[in-house]
Amino acid sequence: MVLKNSKINFITGLILATILFAMPLGVFAQEEGGNELLPGTPITLQSIQNSVRDIAQFMIYIGALIAIIFIVYGGIKYMSAGPNATQAAAARDIIKNGLIGAIVVAGVGTLLATAKYILNFLTGSA
Repeated sequence: MVLKNSKINFITGLILATILFAMPLGVFAQEEGGNELLPGTPITLQSIQNSVRDIAQFMIYIGALIAIIFIVYGGIKYMSAGPNATQAAAARDIIKNGLIGAIVVAGVGTLLATAKYILNFLTGSA
């Protein structure tokens, strides 16, 4: 039984080693004239900057929307808490966390706008 398992392990190792050492040969399989550019628009630094800017603005809008939803939700819970002090405290915590989130999102927006202004000033672009 032990001999059979060692034969299987040896054959498996031999197959894996053959595959591992044969993989680099596929690199040389490229045809002649394979250096033509693909059709389409090239990716430029400006297009990357625009994409990053769009994604950052989207994330800021989503963060602001989530913060507003939490503030409104906390306000509704606070109004519906009535005389129950534990529910009112939980609602105040939700409102507080929503306000902290809104401040963080506004701070990130301010940092990004400041970084954009500084980069534009340093590069001389408008």
